[in-house]
Amino acid sequence: MKLGVHVSTAGGIDKAVDRAAEMGCNTFQVFVSNPRGWKPTEISDDDILLFRGKYREAKMQDAFAHSIYLINLASPNSTLREQGTESLITGLQNTEKLGLSGLVTHIGSHQGDGIEIAVTRVANCINEILAATTGSAMLLLENTAGAGNLVGKTFKELGDILKMVDSPRLGICVDTAHAFESGYDFRTAEGLETMIAEIDENV
Repeated sequence: MKLGVHVSTAGGIDKAVDRAAEMGCNTFQVFVSNPRGWKPTEISDDDILLFRGKYREAKMQDAFAHSIYLINLASPNSTLREQGTESLITGLQNTEKLGLSGLVTHIGSHQGDGIEIAVTRVANCINEILAATTGSAMLLLENTAGAGNLVGKTFKELGDILKMVDSPRLGICVDTAHAFESGYDFRTAEGLETMIAEIDENV
């Protein structure tokens, strides 16, 4: 079983590995840039080598990065979509450089334009992101808590995006708290099986 937490990178990105190892984790998640700002964090070659060395020595498995919080690939505002696209390109490149397995991101809100338009906008952005990056690191779409016009409330919405993009480098990250708030009651075996069945059908 892989078990981990989101760990701080304070003092250097390599410190994240130390913190995860000290807690007995064999995986973890980190921010590779300030989550509340658009300006990307520069990661030096020395920092990358130090991180990858510690990561290898600690025998971590499938650790992940998380994107900034400002991403909105479904926005009616083309400038915001472009900013989000550029941020995810940089984030995915840094994820690959660090040897992490994937970059988790929130999708955003269509702000009243409707889910069909939103799915097309998101898919177009993702196609641009994947075309601009190489390697094996995946882009992982996180399900949302279902408030307002957020995209990704259901696994069908996520599945529709995956089908439009059709890339092995695109997947999903299931946030169980968000799923529960969106109406997936997996506190019973029956409820869990229902949720898994919907994931299987759509994702």
